[in-house]
Amino acid sequence: MSDSVSEKQISVNSNKRSSFVETREMLESQDCQQMMNMSTTLLLEIYRVLMGTLLIFVVPQDCNGEACTMQERFHFNDGYSQFSIGFNFFTLFAFLMLYGVEVKREYKMITYLEVNRFKSRDNESVGEALQLLHPDRLKTLLNYDKTYMYAGYACIATYILNAGFSLGVIGGRVLNSTTYTVLLTNILFMGSKLANVYEVAHTKPNVFLSSYLTRKIQYNDVDPDKVENINEDVEKNSGSVSTNEERELVNSDDSTIVS
Repeated sequence: MSDSVSEKQISVNSNKRSSFVETREMLESQDCQQMMNMSTTLLLEIYRVLMGTLLIFVVPQDCNGEACTMQERFHFNDGYSQFSIGFNFFTLFAFLMLYGVEVKREYKMITYLEVNRFKSRDNESVGEALQLLHPDRLKTLLNYDKTYMYAGYACIATYILNAGFSLGVIGGRVLNSTTYTVLLTNILFMGSKLANVYEVAHTKPNVFLSSYLTRKIQYNDVDPDKVENINEDVEKNSGSVSTNEERELVNSDDSTIVS
C-alpha cells in the first residue's frame, strides 16, 4: 500500500516539475519575451500619441487673461479653430489605426519569424529563408508589411498638417513661455515616433524591422515552429516522387525483359 502511495506522489511531483519547467521555458522563449515587450511599449505609445496629436487641448493657452479650461477649448467659436480641433481628433484616429496595423504586423513577425544572429540580414538572404515559410503565411506577412508602409507615410503627412493647423490656433492665444515649451516638447515627443515609423517602413521588401523592441532588431529567419510542417510536406512529396520513379524504373525493366 505504501509503495503505491509513494509512486503516486512521485508521479504528481514529476508532473508538477515538468509543468513548471514548461512554463519557465515558455516565459524565457524569444516569442514570449517579445510579446511582453510589445505590450508594455504599446501602452507608452498610446500616451505619446494622445499628447502629440491633441495639441490644442494639451498646450496651455490664453482665454481672457487666464489659462483656458478644457470646456473653453471645445467652444472656440471661429471656424478655423473648430476645423483644427476636428483635425486633431482625425489625426488621433489615424494613428490609432496605424497602431492597429503595427500590432498585427508585429504579432505576425513574432509568430512566423525569428531573430537569428548567426544568419545574414540582407534582403536576398532573408528572401531565401522566407522560402521555408508557407506561401499563405508569407503573403499575409508581406501584406501587413506593405499596409504598414502606406499607413505610416500617410500618418507622417497627416501629423505635419496637424502640427501646422494647431500652431495657427495656439499662436493667437499664447499664454506665456510655457505655451511654446509644451508645444515644442510634444511635437518633438511625437517626432521621435514618426522617425521610427519611417525607419521601419522605408526598407527593402524582405527586411522586417521591429517597431517595439528598444534595441532595433531585424527578423531574418523563419520561426522553427513554422518550418516543421513544410519540411514534412517536402519529405512526403519527395517520397512520392521517388516512389513514382521506382515504379517507372521497374516498368522499364519489365519491358526490357519481355522484349
